[in-house]
Formats: sequence, C-alpha cells, structure tokens
Amino acid sequence: MKILIFVVILFFSFLSCFESPEEQPLNELEHLDIRVITYATRVDIFFRTNHETTNEITVNENTYFREGIDFQIQVENLVPEQEYEYNIKTKISESSPIGAEPITYTGTFFTSEEMPIIISKPEIINISPDSISFSFDTDIITNCIIEYGKNESLGNEIELFITNNLNHIVLIEDLDASSTYFIRIRATSLIPGWGETYSNTFMIETPEYKNIEIFPHPIPNSISPSGVTIEIYTNVIASCQVEYSINEDFNDSKIIDSLPANSTNPTAVLSGLSESQIYFYRILSSTSLPDYIDTISNTFTFTTKEKLPVEIPMIKYSSSTNVSTLMCETNTPSYIRFHYG
Repeated sequence: MKILIFVVILFFSFLSCFESPEEQPLNELEHLDIRVITYATRVDIFFRTNHETTNEITVNENTYFREGIDFQIQVENLVPEQEYEYNIKTKISESSPIGAEPITYTGTFFTSEEMPIIISKPEIINISPDSISFSFDTDIITNCIIEYGKNESLGNEIELFITNNLNHIVLIEDLDASSTYFIRIRATSLIPGWGETYSNTFMIETPEYKNIEIFPHPIPNSISPSGVTIEIYTNVIASCQVEYSINEDFNDSKIIDSLPANSTNPTAVLSGLSESQIYFYRILSSTSLPDYIDTISNTFTFTTKEKLPVEIPMIKYSSSTNVSTLMCETNTPSYIRFHYG
C-alpha cells in the first residue's frame, strides 16, 4: 500500500512539470545613482537607471529628454547662490522587453558663489605714436575683451583669441599720436564657477612722431661748373631723395632718387648744372620705423663754379731726326690740339 501511494505522488509530480508557469511580476524600475555637481552659473546632473528608459528632466523651467541607461544634463545661465528644484520622470523605453511602472524623482540644489578672476597688472611691451602693446596674466583660462578709448567711457573693443595660455598679449593699433588712452580688461571664465571680472582702468599716453634728423653737405672739392656731390647723414636707416632748383620755392625743381636705399650715409651726384649758379636743395627722407614720419630737411644752397680758361704757361720742345715733340702743362685737365705748319 505504501508503495502504491508513493508511485501516485511521483506520477502527479511528474505531470506538474508540464503545466504552464504562472506570470512573473514586473521588474521594479530604479534610479541606481543620482549625482548633482553645482557651479556658480551651471549645474551638471548625472544619473543611471537599471533598465533602458525614456527620461524627462526639468530644471529651471527648461525640459530635456534623454534615452538610455546613463545620462548627463548640463544647465547653464543660472543665478549664483540660488536654490533650484529639478525633476526626473523616468519610464521604461518602448523597446524594453520588460514592463515597469514609471517613477519620478524630485530634488533641489544650490548654486555656488562666483569666484573673481585674478587679472595681473599689465606690463607694457611697446608704445609707438599709433599703437600700444602690453601683456597681462589671468589665474584661469579666460575669454578677454579689451576696452579702450580717449575718455573713461571707453567705447572701443578688441576681443582676444581664446587660448589655453594664462598669459595674454594685446596689440591696439590705429591710435592717434600724442594722445591719452583709457584701457580696461574684461575677463570671462571658460570654467564654470568664475564670474565676469573687470580690471582697474589704466591710462597710456602715445608719444609724438619723430622727425628724421638729416645732415647734408657738399663733399669738399666736388663742386664744379656743372655738378656737385652731396653727402647725407641721417640718425636712422632711411631712404633719401635730393630735390634741387634755382628757385628758393623749388619751382621747376628736379629730384634725384637713385640713392642707396635704407642707409644712414647715402651720397647723391648732381650733374648737368649751370656754371656760376646758386642752387637750392633739400632732402626728402622716409623710413619704415614706426616712430618716425617722412621728413623734409631745411633748405641748403651751393654755388657752381665758373668755367676758367685753360692756362698754358709753358711749352717744351724737343726734336730729333724727322720727329718733333711738344709738351705743355695746364692748370686743369684739358684736351689739347696743336697746330703747326
């Protein structure tokens, strides 16, 4: 009898293996991790779910949609030292093989205090009549705008290129000579947590343009009835031209411009002049140096010499068979023609 009961129990246990299983309950949907990193004007929200989900995240009246398992939300343009609420609504993605009830998470965060950007005192690199260059440092990577003008209202801007350097070099051009300029640096951080910072306003005065110093003079013994050589000295490397005329107002003047360029001691040969004539001349000089302007020298004069008759003080004669030799000395190099008969 006991054996029969055991066999019956074993039979029904075997049959139960072929029965339909009961429906399994839904897997529970969870937020595995939620992290909030705050800055002065930005918040980064990271979270993870245990299934593929569709999420609706609301922060500061802005709504973002994300799908997946790992999520990151970045919200900018927040107010420093302010409390904000955020809300995450999560539901199973339509492609998920499981079913689960949607879940909602609500939290708050505080934005931090803005940190000021440290701007070093500018160091002057160069000042010319029409430009200013200087450098300055910031303690973090920044986007800088240089404001400048002839009064404290400024009015002009130069935006610097964004680099990873903390040292910044500024060049302001097209300025007026002998003028005072007010300059201010406006720095905006590229890293959240630092606010916009203004430097103190500082002043720089541009110098006047300099004239090239020119010292011309005729080379001694170079003045002849028809020409002269002018030697020129300048205090900087320059290109020079000689303008000359018989009129003091330089009416109908001529210009010699074939002088060696970029020199401090060029010479000019004036030829084809009239004898016994007073000439007026001046030097036109230019240079590529930024502090100097094109300069016209004072007016100078020279007088060409008078043509003198050739003096033949002595004739020497010697002869031999069928040959006669005449020799003479003159007071100037001359072309001599002998007549005989």
